[in-house]
Amino acid sequence: NEKINLLAKSFEKLKNSFNNLDEQAKLIVRTDLELNKAQEELDKRLAGLDALQKISRLISTTLDETEIFSRLRQALPTNLEFEKNLILIYDAQKILHSYVDIGFPEKNIPIIINTLQKHAKIMNTLSKGNAFSSFSISKQEREFISLACDVEHFVISPIISQQGIIGIVFVGNQSNAAAITHGDEEIISILSSQIGQTLENARLFEQVYRSSQDLEAKIQDRTIQ
Repeated sequence: NEKINLLAKSFEKLKNSFNNLDEQAKLIVRTDLELNKAQEELDKRLAGLDALQKISRLISTTLDETEIFSRLRQALPTNLEFEKNLILIYDAQKILHSYVDIGFPEKNIPIIINTLQKHAKIMNTLSKGNAFSSFSISKQEREFISLACDVEHFVISPIISQQGIIGIVFVGNQSNAAAITHGDEEIISILSSQIGQTLENARLFEQVYRSSQDLEAKIQDRTIQ
């Protein structure tokens, strides 16, 4: 009986040691998975920042608004990992118009614009300067936008200038693509700000140029007089 009791105690100690080792092994596996995930996110964010720098450099070297959108049309699909890209700009009557549309059927553009403009909560969020994505909104809103715009993963960000919101950037992927992360939302938000700044610079240049032309014409008229 004494030997049996000693063996039972030894067995219990061995069992506890095994359980501890098992927990440590699970912890190591979990930590390894988390580190791999963090590394993937970091690599993705670095790639996004590199793409952002390229696009920013490309659009900041022109003050022609038409040329800005032309360059964005070329740069977005090659530098950002989104199948669908849409840039909408407000006109003087506060109506959205498409200036860049990649990956969306042309017939769907009016539907998307109408969907966004009629969704009060979405427009209220954007008007406050906040971006959102399929990563950060409720399931109901995510499903509503996914169905209306035919995307599974997406980011929507306002284009802001000193006059307030002047447009919207919408990017998205189908269900077979990787899910949106907080890093994607941040990258698109920065891109939207840069687009807003570039457009504002182009419009200010156009105003100054027209004012200069008008002033020159007035000087010539006065000189003739």
